[in-house]
Amino acid sequence: NIPLAKIYRLQSQVSTALVLRTPTFLARPEWKTIPWSADTTSKDIMASLLEQVVDLPAILYQFDQILAAEKSHIMPEGELASRIAILWHSITNLKDRLDRWKIEWVDNYHTGQPYESHMADSEPFPVFRYKDSLTGETVAPMYLVYPDPQLARTMGMYYAARILLSSTDTRPSPDDQHQEQVEFARLICRSMKYYIQTVPGNMINRMAFPLRVAFDTFSEGDMERRYSGAVFQLVQRKNMLKSWGKFMPDISAKKAIQ
Repeated sequence: NIPLAKIYRLQSQVSTALVLRTPTFLARPEWKTIPWSADTTSKDIMASLLEQVVDLPAILYQFDQILAAEKSHIMPEGELASRIAILWHSITNLKDRLDRWKIEWVDNYHTGQPYESHMADSEPFPVFRYKDSLTGETVAPMYLVYPDPQLARTMGMYYAARILLSSTDTRPSPDDQHQEQVEFARLICRSMKYYIQTVPGNMINRMAFPLRVAFDTFSEGDMERRYSGAVFQLVQRKNMLKSWGKFMPDISAKKAIQ
């Protein structure tokens, strides 16, 4: 497999581009092939995902530019309509590629699939709950357990990417875009207990960006948002990672979504 250091560096670079909401050189066709051409190994599941996600920062940038143009009213309507059409095409294209990636890489993952579990407590851990929007009842779903931390990390990044992509899609749709984002964010939350209790030390930082995306997705006062904050604070106490206690605002990608 590809050296983990290379994958971690690539994940950090892509996450930074998502936070900055600006296009990255990593999305250029040559950078999707050249860095791997000298290796005799093939891409792993995270590398294959990042190859798709590197196109997302440019979509965030396009979305922000369109929002700014709509507010300022300085762009001709014809040009604005053209940019919106290009954005919608880019969103559809990336969503389709992410769907294919999941089928090819996750649904056939070599060590198995995630499954639900109550996960016996080996230490105090926040209980994830949310309020059912239809019944008003409080729900405490089971946690997600993964066959290995690599799949958990990768799915965290996938869910975060889907949240950010959905946040740029303003097309009229019978589906509730915000509810879709919330569902992905809940999946991140349900993955955190497994990951934190499985990986050692600073490796926990690999799930910081997805958790921050989830935190930003929930509204102030939501049970899910309180849970996300409690997990950040737990990691600070348990792993002495001070930045987690502040909820890591410097890695928030929610700069122009609202």
